[in-house]
Amino acid sequence: MKNSLSPAQYAIVAIVLFSVFKLSALPSLTASYAGRDIWMSVSVMLLTEIISLAFIVPVSVAGGLAKIGKRYGKIVYTLISAPVIAVLIIKILVYVSEVNAFSSSYLFYNISTDKVGIVFVIVAAYIASKGFKGIGRAASLALWTLPLILAIGLVFGEIDMDFQRLKPVTVSGAAPVLGAAWKYAFWGFDFTPLLFCELKNKENKSLSGLRSEGVYAPYTVFGAVSVAAAIIAFVYVMFTAVYGNAAFLSPHAFASLGSFNVVNTEIGSIDWPAIVCWLAFAVIAISFYLGAAGEWVREYGVKPIFGITGAVAVLCATGPFCFRNLERAVDFATGVVRYFVSGVSALVPLAAFVLTKLAERAAAKQNGGNADAKML
Repeated sequence: MKNSLSPAQYAIVAIVLFSVFKLSALPSLTASYAGRDIWMSVSVMLLTEIISLAFIVPVSVAGGLAKIGKRYGKIVYTLISAPVIAVLIIKILVYVSEVNAFSSSYLFYNISTDKVGIVFVIVAAYIASKGFKGIGRAASLALWTLPLILAIGLVFGEIDMDFQRLKPVTVSGAAPVLGAAWKYAFWGFDFTPLLFCELKNKENKSLSGLRSEGVYAPYTVFGAVSVAAAIIAFVYVMFTAVYGNAAFLSPHAFASLGSFNVVNTEIGSIDWPAIVCWLAFAVIAISFYLGAAGEWVREYGVKPIFGITGAVAVLCATGPFCFRNLERAVDFATGVVRYFVSGVSALVPLAAFVLTKLAERAAAKQNGGNADAKML
């Protein structure tokens, strides 16, 4: 099935969803509120997301929201899935604004940013049309850009970090730390599209000609995501060690760090690998959101491509609202809408988890009853 992923692919996609939009505008946004303690704020966000993943992974192992629809009917499926799709559309609008700001800052000048957003969404829609498996393969390929950035940085970079810039810690108490985590909660809870994905519970791997079976998928996912969370938090530490209290003045953290604070006159600016890497992962994340819209309509007997096309039409129609101005998008994301996004992203996985466990318990009782009947 196109909506199923192996544990390795599921983990890679989860990491992409988890990290890509936390490594661009968010560090400077949180720095304007929490100062040098942004690494603590993002740690709170990361921990909250990992807790939500604990409810999402069992749902994916059981077959995703599609299995809930088959067990409880279309009404329950609609009630639990439609709010998630609304959240994903809202997130795409804001995230595409971030892509526009990033692209116009580093790649293009004197162009209409709404055109950048529309082209970006169309490319993401094409990748989404290949299904979750295709997106997972694209994420696996894009992952190899990270060693490239590290290698170029080590060879040509001259990074200036001073960890004394992280001190003093929590000089204003915990309020700014927690306040920043809540104010920018919109950039959290990015695992929700995984609810539409099926996670294979076992994976066969080949190692030196030997095959090992029975790899338990949740351990693979949580191990990978936990490592990614530690890396993200350390990136925020590095960001503060480089920029100190002026971190809020650098709007694109990953590209700023990727340049290693130097422009080499022989090869040009060396921040381009970070730019390419971030854009690649951004398009993969957006494509997964659109792919979730396709999987959503599949349960109503509609081909996924029509769901993806409908989502793109909504985005292109409403694009002028967010495509032109990142500041307006941030104001929108930190306003009332964050209550809706956070509430849906926190409650729907919990509800889906409960429904999944109830269905599994009912199935176990039925199987037990059938076994007893056969013995009699």
